[in-house]
Amino acid sequence: MVKLAGVNKLVLNFIQYITSEDAGVTQFDKLSEKSKQFIQMIECETGIPMILIGTRARNDQVVDRSL
Repeated sequence: MVKLAGVNKLVLNFIQYITSEDAGVTQFDKLSEKSKQFIQMIECETGIPMILIGTRARNDQVVDRSL
């Protein structure tokens, strides 16, 4: 399916495993520099934007960059 439609957005879960200070964060600006660098590295390597970043187990503990 990916070959037919292509990938145009990425989602990452469990970013709090990079550094625990990001647990429960819901705004990209408030993520640690280490996590932001990790996200930017993935975006640079793939050329695809990461729009959702899970920071804990609950559904409301997500950074939503699609807004």
